[in-house]
Order: sequence, then structure tokens, then C-alpha cells
Amino acid sequence: MAEDRSDAAAYLGWFFLGAALGAAAALLMTPKTGRETRDLLAEKSNELAKKAQQIANERRAAPATGSTRAASCSRSRPSGS
Repeated sequence: MAEDRSDAAAYLGWFFLGAALGAAAALLMTPKTGRETRDLLAEKSNELAKKAQQIANERRAAPATGSTRAASCSRSRPSGS
């Protein structure tokens, strides 16, 4: 079972590496000026950073919400059951 996970992780890693290399090649091959390419990279990296921050904030809030929900359920549960 653990071997299956490591194989899947390896395939996924190679997939992302290929995607990154493909994206880098596409950026380098486009007929744009350097300034346009830098502006595009800055815009996309800012969008990615904002999205990563949003996901991190949601994940940070999720465990607190879950534990609060579990605590409220245990308090509302009748003691006889």
C-alpha cells in the first residue's frame, strides 16, 4: 500500500515538473517584449500568492471550526445516551 502511494507521488511529481517546464518554455517562446513578459509573470505570481494565502487562511480556520462544532455537539448530546 505504501509503495502505491510513493509511486503515485512520483508520477504526480513528474507531472508537475513537466507542467512547469512546459510553462517556462511557453513563456520563453512567446513573441512578447521582455517588459510584457515580466508584467505577465508579476501579475500571475501575485494572483497565485493571493490564492495560496486564501487557501492557507481557509485551512487554518477549518480545524477551529471543526473542533468548535464537535464541542457544541458533545454538549448538546443527552447524557443518558
